[in-house]
Amino acid sequence: PLLGFAQLDPRMIPEFYIDRTEVTNAAFAEFVQAGGYTDERWWRDAVADADPEVGVTEALGRFVDATGRPGPAGWTLGAPPEDLADHPVTGVSWFEATAYCQWRGAALPTLYPWARAALPRAGAWVPFSPTLAARSNLDGTGTVPVGSLDAISIAGAQDMLGNAREWTSTASIDGRYLLGASWADPEYFVSDSNAPSPWHRTDGDGFRCAQFGDDPVPPALLEPLTFPTQVFSARPTLSDDVFEATARFYAYDPAQPLGARVDSTATHPDGWSVEWVSVETPYGDRLPIRIHRPATPPPWESVVFFPGGNVLRSPEIEPIELVPLDFVLRSGRALVEPVYHGAFRRNDGRTLERWGNPTARTDLLRHWVQDLGRTLDYIEQDPDLRSNATSYLGLSLGAVVAPNLLAFEPRFRALVLYSGGFGVASSQASIDAQSGLADRVRAPVLLLVGDEDIVSPVEPHKTAFLGAFGSPDSAKVMRVFDAGHWPLPMNDVIRETVDFLDRFGG
Repeated sequence: PLLGFAQLDPRMIPEFYIDRTEVTNAAFAEFVQAGGYTDERWWRDAVADADPEVGVTEALGRFVDATGRPGPAGWTLGAPPEDLADHPVTGVSWFEATAYCQWRGAALPTLYPWARAALPRAGAWVPFSPTLAARSNLDGTGTVPVGSLDAISIAGAQDMLGNAREWTSTASIDGRYLLGASWADPEYFVSDSNAPSPWHRTDGDGFRCAQFGDDPVPPALLEPLTFPTQVFSARPTLSDDVFEATARFYAYDPAQPLGARVDSTATHPDGWSVEWVSVETPYGDRLPIRIHRPATPPPWESVVFFPGGNVLRSPEIEPIELVPLDFVLRSGRALVEPVYHGAFRRNDGRTLERWGNPTARTDLLRHWVQDLGRTLDYIEQDPDLRSNATSYLGLSLGAVVAPNLLAFEPRFRALVLYSGGFGVASSQASIDAQSGLADRVRAPVLLLVGDEDIVSPVEPHKTAFLGAFGSPDSAKVMRVFDAGHWPLPMNDVIRETVDFLDRFGG
């Protein structure tokens, strides 16, 4: 259930039980009142496993509420607010969640059964379902009573997306995985992963317990996540012959009639226009393109956007305020969003499956390259859009696949990539192939990243990713923020993006 970790081998999961709801404040209060914070039996194994240099007594001294009493971080005088008894308990560390489940005769789920309980088998490696997410407590104002929204997973469990993030027992290098997003997170967070320190105690972090049957838990389910050995010391390149042969696979006849058609127009409350156009593709389909045109007089520079992994799962394109991207309009530029092959309304329900198949993924990338090309063909014939002033903006997946797409499309003046980088789960062959393609990209590159991105760490993954681009060193810029994979600090993102586009975009 981890964004960017789709290459991990699946695990066979025996029969198990998982709590129908997240553990509530009332249920956790029973543990506190029963002396759970003073009985070392429930803590000894967890402390020895996660931080053996810390004694149990010292550890228990850290787990106090806002008034210094034993309990979750947000409680007072050892008790939760009376009106939140049936809400999920939050502000608990991994140790507290583990101790409670052990006291109850259960255990925290590993990430594998957690994912299996959240979604059907085909989607288990990316815990995102538009229908389930729409019913869940996401991007809200606070927790809600458990089970009150009928946000029911494939296994019948409630609130696995939203309300509270949920601790699992699965270890990373130095943390434990939290899954599912909280009430405060936007919808696209449900496909993100986080593995903070097991001492982490933040509002929004909760848990549920699980139990396996009588058979022993398979060791493969209990192991920490491990990833392929990767080498970044070399900088692979492609010979001209190999690159030209590859480029022919992605090429199309630019003389093919564009067949551009305006399908709808509307006016945004902030004064810019929203236009849907469509054009013919080289593979026999029509490509819908959403264009936001600023309120300032034309002609405008353009920014072509490729979004994150939601393109593989979401049924409809999101409002631009969600990312947000409205700052592009406010900077006086047009925002151009192709609905890429297999994305959003063009998804037949199998795009995620295709992405997981190497052969089908190659065909998908081919169509995406051609979609980008036809989008630029349209921009070149639109009198309000400056044909020589188009930039590429990629978020997460859109940043990661930039070498695969832009090696074959040289018309972009500048590239802005959010949260891109080589993935910790990527094979050496995949990294080498992407490096060879990135070397063919010459446009200036801005890479904005978080220093706590566990999908793609800054060192060496993001540094090597940026270094692979064939752009001049003076035109390759990385800015690192105190953040995870996404979101990044938006004011900083806006400043860095607009400054870079002002410098290189037109």
